[in-house]
Amino acid sequence: MIPPSGQCVWGCNSGKPFNREHIIAKQVADAMGMPFPVRISWGDIRRSTGEETERGDETKNELEIVLDDRVCERCNNKWMDKLDHQMLAFMRPMMESETPVQIDPSQQLTLARWATKIGLLLALYLHDQPLADPDSETMGKGYAPADNFTALFGHSMEVPDHTQVWVGMLDPAIDVSESEVFVANMPVHGTPGPVGYYLLFSLKRLVFFVAGLELAYATSDTGDWVELERRLTDSRAMVQLWPSDGDTVLLPPPAYLEASDLLALVKAQPHGG
Repeated sequence: MIPPSGQCVWGCNSGKPFNREHIIAKQVADAMGMPFPVRISWGDIRRSTGEETERGDETKNELEIVLDDRVCERCNNKWMDKLDHQMLAFMRPMMESETPVQIDPSQQLTLARWATKIGLLLALYLHDQPLADPDSETMGKGYAPADNFTALFGHSMEVPDHTQVWVGMLDPAIDVSESEVFVANMPVHGTPGPVGYYLLFSLKRLVFFVAGLELAYATSDTGDWVELERRLTDSRAMVQLWPSDGDTVLLPPPAYLEASDLLALVKAQPHGG
C-alpha cells in the first residue's frame, strides 16, 4: 500500500521536511528548453491524419506536475537530484538538439532508473489526484506499486524487478507543445485487483514507456508481456533500455513514432499471470 501523505514514498524514513516535488526537475526542463514548472497534458490519443496527435475533449491542460507531502527533502536533494544529473551527463545532446547519442549498458541502467522514477511519480500523481473520467481508457486514477518505490530507492540502485523501459522519438510532423508533458496511464490488473502499471510519457518529442508489476506478483518468464513487447518492437520506433541485452543503444531509434503508434501503445495493456 502507498504510504499516506507525510511519509516519504521512497521509504527512506529520514525524518527530513517535505519539499513540493516537481516531477520533471528544473535542470531537465532547462536542457529541453521547456518552461518551468513543467505542466501536464492528459487525455485520449486519437488517430487523425496520421501526422498529428489529437487529444480528446476531456483533456485538462495547465496542470502543474507537483507532488505535495510525498517526497522528503533528503531524497529530493540527494539521490533524485544526482540521478537527474547522471542522466543529463550523456543525454543532454539528445534532449537539447536531438543529436544522436550512443548509450552503453551502464548508461542504459541510469536512463532506465531515471525513466522509472518519473513513471512511478507520475503514476502516484494520478493516484493522488485522478483526472477526468475514471472509466476512460487513458484517464482516471493511477496505480503505483508501493514496493517499486522502495526497490528503486534501495542500496542496489537497480531497476525494480518486472519493470520494462523503452524509449522512442515522435515523428517531426507531429506537433508537440514546448511546455507540456503528455501522459497516458493504465493499471495492470491481476487477481483480485491492480498489480502493476504502465505509463507513457513524452517530453517534447522524446517518448518513454515504463511498465512494472508488484515485486511479489508471480510471473512466468516474460510470457505476460508478449503482446506489449510485440507492439513495441514491431514499429522499430522504440528501443528497449531495460532489461538491457548488454549492447550499446543508439538514439534516436531507426524509425519515428506516428500518432497511430502512440495509440497502439496505450491499447497494449500487459497482463499479469
